[in-house]
Amino acid sequence: MITWTESARNELERHVAAVRTRMIAVGADANEVSEDIERHVSEELTAQKIAVATPEDVRRVLARMGTIEAELVGVQDAGSGRNGDSPEEKNSSLVTFFCIALGVVLPVVALVFEFITRACSSEMFDPMPTLFHALMIALVPLANGLALYHAGRCASEGGRDAVIPRWLGLLNGAAVAVAALYAAMFALITPFAVLAVIFFGIGLLPLAPLMALITALICRTRLRRAQKTAGQAMHGWRAGVVIALLALVGLETPSILTEAGLRLARSERTETMQRGLHLLRAVGSEERLLQRCYPRNGAAMDLVGFVFSFGKHLPVEEARTIFYRVTGKPFNLVPMPERFGFGGRSRMSDDWVWDSNAGGEVVGQRLKGLALTESRIDGTVDADALTGYLEWTMVFKNTAGWQQEARAQIALPPGGVVSRLTLWVNGEEREAAFAGRSQVREAYQKVAIQQRRDPVLVTTKGPNRVQMQCFPVPANGEMKIRFGVTMPLRAISEGKAEMMLPRIIEQNFSVPDGVTHALWLESASPLALADGGLKPVRETNGLWSAHGAIALKNGEVLPLVMVSGNAERREHWAVHSQMPGKVFVQRLVEAERKAARELVVVIDGSQAMGPLIGEIADVIGAQDAAAKIRLLVAGDVVVSCPGRAPAEVAAWLRAQRFVGGQDNLDALSAAWDDAAAAGGEILWIHGTQPVGWQSFEGLSQKQTRRPKQVAIRAFAVVQGAQVILEKLDGVTRVTAAERWGTLREDLSAELGRALTGGGRNLERTMSDRTTPNLTLEQQEKGGHIARLWAADEIARLVAGGKRAEAVALAGKFQLVTAVSGAVVLETKAQFDAAGLAAIDPATAPSIPEPATVVLIMGGAAAVFVVWRKRKLRRAA
Repeated sequence: MITWTESARNELERHVAAVRTRMIAVGADANEVSEDIERHVSEELTAQKIAVATPEDVRRVLARMGTIEAELVGVQDAGSGRNGDSPEEKNSSLVTFFCIALGVVLPVVALVFEFITRACSSEMFDPMPTLFHALMIALVPLANGLALYHAGRCASEGGRDAVIPRWLGLLNGAAVAVAALYAAMFALITPFAVLAVIFFGIGLLPLAPLMALITALICRTRLRRAQKTAGQAMHGWRAGVVIALLALVGLETPSILTEAGLRLARSERTETMQRGLHLLRAVGSEERLLQRCYPRNGAAMDLVGFVFSFGKHLPVEEARTIFYRVTGKPFNLVPMPERFGFGGRSRMSDDWVWDSNAGGEVVGQRLKGLALTESRIDGTVDADALTGYLEWTMVFKNTAGWQQEARAQIALPPGGVVSRLTLWVNGEEREAAFAGRSQVREAYQKVAIQQRRDPVLVTTKGPNRVQMQCFPVPANGEMKIRFGVTMPLRAISEGKAEMMLPRIIEQNFSVPDGVTHALWLESASPLALADGGLKPVRETNGLWSAHGAIALKNGEVLPLVMVSGNAERREHWAVHSQMPGKVFVQRLVEAERKAARELVVVIDGSQAMGPLIGEIADVIGAQDAAAKIRLLVAGDVVVSCPGRAPAEVAAWLRAQRFVGGQDNLDALSAAWDDAAAAGGEILWIHGTQPVGWQSFEGLSQKQTRRPKQVAIRAFAVVQGAQVILEKLDGVTRVTAAERWGTLREDLSAELGRALTGGGRNLERTMSDRTTPNLTLEQQEKGGHIARLWAADEIARLVAGGKRAEAVALAGKFQLVTAVSGAVVLETKAQFDAAGLAAIDPATAPSIPEPATVVLIMGGAAAVFVVWRKRKLRRAA
């Protein structure tokens, strides 16, 4: 039983009297309404176990039931049939309309527009880098629409019997958090969008996050009022805010840590830079780092990158350097990443990207739509003279809507030299001009980049490596080029030799699945691929051939070509049209190689070397126990092995960590000082290093100022771009070790030669003599002995500081060397403007047709007979 105080009774009666007066005015049953109010108040107080009712209790119960004004409006509307004639209701309806238009419809339109056009992601940042981001954005208009619906329904029903879902508070809190975050992201352009709306009537889409946020806050107020009217409490709003923020932050945590690591890794302070590299290696996102390696239209990036980009722009070249230092992989050997976004339109490969390396000396990024679609290798092999000549024909296809440049770095066979370059222009073959490398590059850049015509350029990129580049591969068109390689064969036993095929080790174009080399080799002796893939076939003209299709895979060593020869012939000769009256002789002699007085081994500390270190350590440990080896590892800092015995060095090497990508320059420079002091040499065991961040001048200066003091022998364990070898191109006594077999076989041979002298080995010696002083045994067809002699002579001239003479000799013999290059231009006028002259096709080496081969063999025999008769007559 409730005891009513007088003040409580007066409070209730005052409210009832106000209601009765209004109900009578509108013709309603005032007594029934008054009784209902008194009954509800009594029931509520009883339910709350109130023993003594006070005015505060009465007002609290009435508030939970709904204000008297709300009751009056509801009764008025029911009695009079009027709908929202009051100013308050008109204002509420107008606000609701704008909330639906700007807080529900506009965000949906903006979301669909961005998904279809990617307008924001292509110019500023991607607002929905993943499907989850898109769902979180879609949650905002959904939450706003549901909140407006339920709050409006509660108001229309008078609030008493309305039920507001408890999860609406959670949903509204999440909507407020998401909308607030994106409104902050668009804050910089919001003022411009407002001005655009005011003055031009456009620009509503960038205002969608702000409008959605304002609507979400209005929805929160209405939900609280509706739940209060319905006698409910608002639950879950704060939880919704927290959950949404944690979800977004959690999703972006790898990106945030990666961007933070990038900032640290760019520091000029060594300690800070190392902390950044360690952070990126530990928790950084490789995909995000890879995305930073590709230029994008405008300032496009994702949301986190947009935030971190303020105040410090990250150049693409610097991003590529950091990617290598963190992962140990060249960025352009990794498949192009997913672009920020989802769906078929969201791949970075679907975007046009600026080729910043066009016309330059760097291979650079893979380009969309550019592919090698045809590859053909034709060759002749002279097993007796231990020479070979190959012509590699490539066809590039460009399916993009713009012109592109094809670039590739190609590993030549050991001792090989490019001796021909051809470009097809309108279906006709055009030969190259051979001249100094700066002259041919200048001509290429002028014609390719400025005039956008059809040149192709080949220059060296270190020992046994060249770079080929051609521009333009026309939009939706093809470009066809061919280059020839003269090479020595490797004598492996009496009467047997092997030849290595050239291969691509870095490129900016794709190689579609199914593209193979169409290989055709011919020789007067039986020949076949070492892996048994192609068998020798005896042709009707008496020659042997091996032909078929072999796989074309980036960087992989192609099967060796094995060939049999005449073991009794140790001397061969050749002539060259550019030096009439001269004969070039090649003799195979037994020559002893001396051991190094001091061997300093430098090992690349990059991550790619890690899986191979065990095998390298085994080879080192297997050396003679009396041998002494000085070992340095090029890591983040150069570390030196304290021991010198092979077993100690091997054990120490196995304990080292190989992480990221390392610059080997500091280690090579330190090794040079150690080797120079003892008159020794350096064996550098390395992987790929596509970029460098230290100065090359110190090591280059040491090697050029004291060229005879230290020899640097580069032993490639992992094939790929090596910027140090590129920078040391042409520097005296910097050579690349020949890789013919397995890592264990080749490294054992190199260490054995350096430590013990390696016994005796077959070597090739070349000299030019006047004709009367020769006793000739066999002529080599094609003049390739003369070209190989010229290549060695050019190296000797460069070592002696006679660079101009070296360039002239390279031009005369039509060779691409460390001081010369080859370029094909489209017209004679372009050659004349560049001060160049294309070679006479008759002077270029070629692959003869079968009938021509027979004629050459017969002619050579006749010349040999005449020569011998003259020699005998002079002797008599």
